[in-house]
Amino acid sequence: MSVKAVPILKTKRLLLRGLIDADKKYLLLMRSDPQGNRYIERALAKDMSDIDAHLEKINLGAALGENTYWILQKKENPELMGNICFWNFSPDRTVAELGYQMRTEFQRHGYMDEALKAVLQYGFEILHLKEIEAFTQFENMASIELLLKNGFELQEDRRDQGFPKNRIYIISHKKYFSPQ
Repeated sequence: MSVKAVPILKTKRLLLRGLIDADKKYLLLMRSDPQGNRYIERALAKDMSDIDAHLEKINLGAALGENTYWILQKKENPELMGNICFWNFSPDRTVAELGYQMRTEFQRHGYMDEALKAVLQYGFEILHLKEIEAFTQFENMASIELLLKNGFELQEDRRDQGFPKNRIYIISHKKYFSPQ
């Protein structure tokens, strides 16, 4: 299913890898869950055709170098727990947007924090990004806490056009390599 090889990242408990066919049923569970999508402004997935369209978009973006999309799984279990990605790169490829989502049953166990640390390292050390942006709703306290814990800072002067509930957080290369 994957168009472009996604680098495998490993953490203490997780394996971050590219998409495989077996992920489709779990993507449908995740993208159709009203609770897990309450802070994401998009239509819930209704059936596998919605997932196929989503995967086609991801794979096309990967083929064009427009995204890097990882699936989160426990090292000992290949079941999809969530995803994390870089996308929406700046024209000079020094800035990327971070996206992430976790299936509800895997939230609040520190998995996304673990994955984010690995992805930030990859973004700054391998992709040589200067900044990483994350857009999250002001009501999504778990997401805000995750971003702040990992060195992101709120950009109070910026707004996400068309998404008034979103707030923009950024971490720079400089901040990442010299925290505090």
